[in-house]
Amino acid sequence: MEQGVDKVERSLKPFVAREVKWWTWKRILLAAVLVLVVLEIGTYAFNWNWTGFKNNDTVWDYLQLLLLPVTLAAVPIWFMAEENQQRIWLAQLKIALLIIAVVLVVLFIGTYAYNWQWTGFHDHGRLWDWLGLVLVPIVVAVLPIWYSIRHSTSSDGTSAAQPQQAPQGTGDHPQQAL
Repeated sequence: MEQGVDKVERSLKPFVAREVKWWTWKRILLAAVLVLVVLEIGTYAFNWNWTGFKNNDTVWDYLQLLLLPVTLAAVPIWFMAEENQQRIWLAQLKIALLIIAVVLVVLFIGTYAYNWQWTGFHDHGRLWDWLGLVLVPIVVAVLPIWYSIRHSTSSDGTSAAQPQQAPQGTGDHPQQAL
């Protein structure tokens, strides 16, 4: 009986460690967001020129500032989460990507049809600029996550496709007693 309790405790230990790590990442992410908000407020309300945010006055500039760090922070959080949590995030990610695509389309239309200068897209309308903005975060974040999903689904598929071995003692020949 005691061995069963020890085995359960050992199998639950990684889950507890993952939960602690998940809360640690949440705190770090929250602290980073709070620091950015304080710096933004300080830049515009108290004229803090040392932050450099005054020069970032377009949507393009903020995308360049935030896209890569956010994706770099998301990858370890993804790998520390449990499989069920990852599935939930994938469903939410589809909705978030749809919303982001709609917002970008609105910004494109506003930039070129209504001459919105505050987006910064007019100055960075070349494909090379967009590849520089989007390609590195996609490669850094999406490829490892895609590989892990693909690897986990292929390992699940191969284990299900392998023939099941009959347990010992079941067969045509009776086992001999020792």
